[in-house]
Amino acid sequence: MNVTDCHESIGPSKLFVALGTELMAGCYAGCLALMLGLQGFAVMHWRRSKDLSGLSTYLLFFPSLILIPTFMPLLSPPLDRLVSLVQDLVTTCTMFIFMRLTCQTIGGEQVLLHSKGKEGARCPIGTPPLCCLIPCSNPALSPTLLRSILLPVKILIVVLFINLFILAGQGLNYIPPPTSFFQLSNTATILSIPIIITTIYTYRVFVTLAAEKLAGTNPRLRSMLIFFIFVSGKTMDGVLTLLEAQGLMSPVLEGLECVSTKQLVLPLVQLALLVPPCIILPPLYSRRWPVFPKDLEWEVDNMLVTNEPSPAKA
Repeated sequence: MNVTDCHESIGPSKLFVALGTELMAGCYAGCLALMLGLQGFAVMHWRRSKDLSGLSTYLLFFPSLILIPTFMPLLSPPLDRLVSLVQDLVTTCTMFIFMRLTCQTIGGEQVLLHSKGKEGARCPIGTPPLCCLIPCSNPALSPTLLRSILLPVKILIVVLFINLFILAGQGLNYIPPPTSFFQLSNTATILSIPIIITTIYTYRVFVTLAAEKLAGTNPRLRSMLIFFIFVSGKTMDGVLTLLEAQGLMSPVLEGLECVSTKQLVLPLVQLALLVPPCIILPPLYSRRWPVFPKDLEWEVDNMLVTNEPSPAKA
């Protein structure tokens, strides 16, 4: 039986019967212990910190919160597509919140338009994944170009919400998951790929622009951990799919014809990959940040010097 042709409801009870009580009980106990431990680690750092804003508090708890939907396919494997979309939506919203908090911390979006030199800031167009543009000269960063950098992540959030409603509609109407990438029922996912690539590029450009304004707050590390969470799930999904195609992994579990091996292995791998962000991010957000980054201090001093009244002529 093909996994995509099944409409059977799969829950923990059937997994216990098919895979064994000892195996599933140990799996659930280990995952729950890991989730509670990492959540407690985040709470400990939150209690130690003072005067954390709402955005900073969310970013502190984000890695441990994303563990919850990641664990859900282990309870019901058919939820894997829905969980993947929820992970993308939550992580994209987190990228937007990171950008919003960064702009608030440096004093507003307009600060990105200035640099220490006499000329305005330049847009680093040679940022990965478009490293081929490194030899090109960087254009001046204008307000219009800055808005274009901040826009794709907002569009992607809307697109993912639409995809979520489409997926829910397909489930309610018993439309099976696509068996091939270019199937009609996968149209929404295909159309979202250019937006995802554009969002990744503009997010990296934003981080490059903001990094020099946030000295002492590890902006690159914080942003890359969020980016790692965004891409790691997709990467491992592709790797496991390739292993199934090469015959290195059984496509269907014995006794569970409606469940593939990948549907149970992928959540375990993703939970393991989320451990480093869960350990690194809370201390970064609970530490005391400098009130004024060095670049902002320079800009304020420069403004004060420029506005000083000139001495009276003799």
